[in-house]
Amino acid sequence: MYNIGVHKKQLLILLFFVATTLVIIKLTAKEEIVEAHLLISPTPLSLSPSGEKLAFVTTEKNDSELTDRIQIMNTDGSNLQQITITHGMVNGSLAWSSDSKKIVFSVVDNEAKAIHVRIVDVQSLKDKEMTTCNNLDFTPRWSPDGNEIYFVRVKKDIHLRHKNNLLKEPSYPINLWRVNIDSNQEEQLTTTNDIYPLSWDWKQDGKRCFYLVTKGKFTEVRSVDIQATKEEKVYTLKGWGHGARFISCSPNEGNILFFRQTDLVKTDLWLLKADGSDKKKLSSKRCVLMPTWITDNQILTVDEKGGMWNFDIEKNQYKRLGLEVTSRHPVWGTKANKVFFVKGNGTIWAMDEDGSNPQRIYPAILSP
Repeated sequence: MYNIGVHKKQLLILLFFVATTLVIIKLTAKEEIVEAHLLISPTPLSLSPSGEKLAFVTTEKNDSELTDRIQIMNTDGSNLQQITITHGMVNGSLAWSSDSKKIVFSVVDNEAKAIHVRIVDVQSLKDKEMTTCNNLDFTPRWSPDGNEIYFVRVKKDIHLRHKNNLLKEPSYPINLWRVNIDSNQEEQLTTTNDIYPLSWDWKQDGKRCFYLVTKGKFTEVRSVDIQATKEEKVYTLKGWGHGARFISCSPNEGNILFFRQTDLVKTDLWLLKADGSDKKKLSSKRCVLMPTWITDNQILTVDEKGGMWNFDIEKNQYKRLGLEVTSRHPVWGTKANKVFFVKGNGTIWAMDEDGSNPQRIYPAILSP
């Protein structure tokens, strides 16, 4: 069970993740702001599965109130459209449904001091709140069939532990859950109670989820069969008792990538087969944010100054993509063979896969 000290560490990890992005923003060149009060949110860009639409969040600040707006546009910057407004901060990434028709996201509810999951239809612009309880619901993603949302829940209900009739510290169970988009019926999938909120991903066949669990000075790689809700241990990472952890499955299911960030410049990057075999440590000297998959053997990384690199896993070699710098996780557009990225906190750019031909696509202008 989670004690209060570990729970605080969890929240610090989330804050650290955001703070890392903000530090990189300061290291990059200052960009022209679209409007004095309208900035691109730290939330990463999100490319639709169809490869045609790019989603992002802009933040409007009036006095002390923040309003986040989810917007979508074509990958060339045309057909910009605001699809929803949230009176609160959008937390984490935007996740598209497999048919590219809906987006799921988390919103901080300041009044309830909770984080709720919402979905929005990008065509009808209708949105719906999927979770309403007094908990913290992180990293929502769609099931392959689009009928359910999976997410990590930090239960705020305090369960006091007793030992030898003495009152012990409260615990905050953290598990993987799912909710049906039609009935809003929820189901808990795991019972480990200590999943890191940012560290889970689908196996691409949609039958299993991988996630990371802390066990003292160890971190376990675990998986759960989403039909049988059967959990199993895949691998144990020794010496991973501290630092933020992230996990990502490769496009063709073969590899799992693990990322640990212990401070602003020191990171660990590991690769593991989905069956738990062939653990391999990768060079992480030019990687300060969780990498983006290009293929099963290539990833897109960002260095401490915001420079973007193509990392060949088999050769263990980095190749710089042009001279541009970014302040967010870049997005790899496989169908368009382009990299999409944010400069400063007010402009979105696209460049060819080799880093050439950078073009500003938001806000739309005639030339860079």
